[in-house]
Amino acid sequence: MLKLNKEMVIYLTSVHVLTDGILKIEYDRTDDMEYVIKNIVHNEDFILDGLDGQPCYRIHEIDYVD
Repeated sequence: MLKLNKEMVIYLTSVHVLTDGILKIEYDRTDDMEYVIKNIVHNEDFILDGLDGQPCYRIHEIDYVD
C-alpha cells in the first residue's frame, strides 16, 4: 500500500482542527521505515483540497467544548 501511495503521490496524513484554522501534516517513510514530515498545510478558512473536492472542516462556535 505504501508503494502504491508513493507512486500515486498520496501521502499518509493527519488533520487537526484548530481554533484558527485547519492543519494537515503529510508524512513520508524513509528506507528505514521511519516517518518524516513531507509537508505542512495550514488554512485559516478551514478548507483543504481533497480527493473529492474541497471539504470545509469549520465547527460552529456553539459546538466548541469549553
